[in-house]
Amino acid sequence: MTSDLYRNGIDVSKWDGGGFPYVTLEWDRYAWGYAFIKASEGTVIDPLFARQWEEARGRTVRGAYHYFRASVDPKQAVEKLLYFLDSDLGELPAALDLENLDGMPTATVRDRAKTWLEEFRRLTGIRALIYSSPYFMRDVLQAGSATWLAEYPLWLAQYPFDNMSEPARSTKIHEVLTGVSTVTFPVPPAPFTRAPFWQWTAKGNPADVPGYYMGPGRKLSVDLNFYNGTRDQFLIEFGTNPGGTLPTPPIPPAGSIRRFGSNCWVRFVGAAQRVHVTNLNGGLETVLSAAQRLNTQIAVNGDAWVTTMSRNIPISLAKSDGNFYQSTQYDLRPYLGVKPDGGFVITHDRRRATEFHDIVSGVRYLVQAGEKKSYLSGTAAQYVEKHPRTAFFLTGDGRLGIVVVDGRSTTSAGVTLAQLADIMLEYGAITGIDGDGGGSTALAENGALIDQPSETRAVVNHLIVFGDPLGQGETIMYQMTTISDGTRVRDQHNTAGNVLTSVPANTVVTGNELFIATVQISNSNGVYQFVGDQWLKVTVNGQTGWMAYIHKGQPICRDFQEITEPAPTERPSYLTAHYDDGSTERFNRAQ
Repeated sequence: MTSDLYRNGIDVSKWDGGGFPYVTLEWDRYAWGYAFIKASEGTVIDPLFARQWEEARGRTVRGAYHYFRASVDPKQAVEKLLYFLDSDLGELPAALDLENLDGMPTATVRDRAKTWLEEFRRLTGIRALIYSSPYFMRDVLQAGSATWLAEYPLWLAQYPFDNMSEPARSTKIHEVLTGVSTVTFPVPPAPFTRAPFWQWTAKGNPADVPGYYMGPGRKLSVDLNFYNGTRDQFLIEFGTNPGGTLPTPPIPPAGSIRRFGSNCWVRFVGAAQRVHVTNLNGGLETVLSAAQRLNTQIAVNGDAWVTTMSRNIPISLAKSDGNFYQSTQYDLRPYLGVKPDGGFVITHDRRRATEFHDIVSGVRYLVQAGEKKSYLSGTAAQYVEKHPRTAFFLTGDGRLGIVVVDGRSTTSAGVTLAQLADIMLEYGAITGIDGDGGGSTALAENGALIDQPSETRAVVNHLIVFGDPLGQGETIMYQMTTISDGTRVRDQHNTAGNVLTSVPANTVVTGNELFIATVQISNSNGVYQFVGDQWLKVTVNGQTGWMAYIHKGQPICRDFQEITEPAPTERPSYLTAHYDDGSTERFNRAQ
């Protein structure tokens, strides 16, 4: 049954990683024929989807799946999924995961599932797979009389071995997977006559999956799937993208994204960068003015305020350069704390406030423990109205994220608080809070406004990021050694760049700027940049350019190491990473 590995497949989501959201599968070692990757649930994008989707590209045949929430408008769910997929719909049809009533009547679940499938088909031309179990199809979808189900292919979830006792269960699953024991595809319930895919166990051993994460925090069991046919049949059935591509949306302004009908900006700040909260001593100042006065890299508005006796005071905790200028915490509001030696914390614990060098308060939690807060689905005006927004969040690797959303204009409607949470989750938020918004929202970079504020409003404080966290005279160099003769130096950090010079094997080169590729890029000649490629800026033979350390997953050089210690300083030492959007980030060497 399983001698052809092309018939084996896995389905994964944010839960398939150790210490979420740090790791997923090692897709370059994944050797099975296909993979279904969770894209969304309701209108929330899976936090690991973008990374897994990109890393799996070209390494296996991909299908995106949507976990159905009947409490969510199905058309909005389809719209969100397709917007996020953009023009890359994968190589397999998308799948609708039907297994949860979501607190809704069965008739509502059935009708809204049908609406989701019809809307997806209308917008893409693709008949999505239906993922479900015989019991859900019988009791909820009423498959016996719902003949319309037969219009869609089936991904059947049915586990013949999962109720066995251990160790017999694990032994049997391993034998089936390795072909020692044979198994026959189950007959699908009417009106289906064939199931192209069968999820045959949810108790697979991760060690049997090539490239599956096996470190601390790993899952103890994984979902395993079979394709109902041969390799040749698979290629005939899914040899090309079954639904073509969607029209590419207009490219948003440089450095921005477009979400929910609004222009948005997302910025990341490394733990090594100097982050400061302004204290205006009872005054007010616009974001642009503060940015220009302090010569900042990034400046955004902070907390809301009240005016008392001609003095403007932040509503909740505020601290600048180690000194409180608002020591009262209002209504247990959460706050962002900046540590004296770098790094960030979001908490509502007033007792911890003395730990931080700078503090700016938010209004409420939007995200905690990687999940959107349930109260954001409320019907009060504060939850349903769309406005300009400013928000702060932390990722699992300790970075600070800043989100700014335009609104109240002809080009940007603004977003609800729930939609603001979705944007943060899309970018890996573990914890997130909203700051002052509305007419206060503004983002300045390098002395110029980046967004289009709905007002020119002076505010009570600002979150400031300074450009270069390194102290005077600090220099950190790195070196690596070429592996092969003719190792090239290019004018760009990818193989589309022009060759400036080349060096023989065992040449030691040095530099202090490292480029880390975060997206895959192709042209008519093929892929010239892979996710994870790393290039060091070097000077050799009188030419300054970029030499690959890792390219297309393969080592081009070896023995990458730091060779120069920084001058003594109270701040840590750093590595500069340059990203595709032109931004840079400094990383603590210990990270």
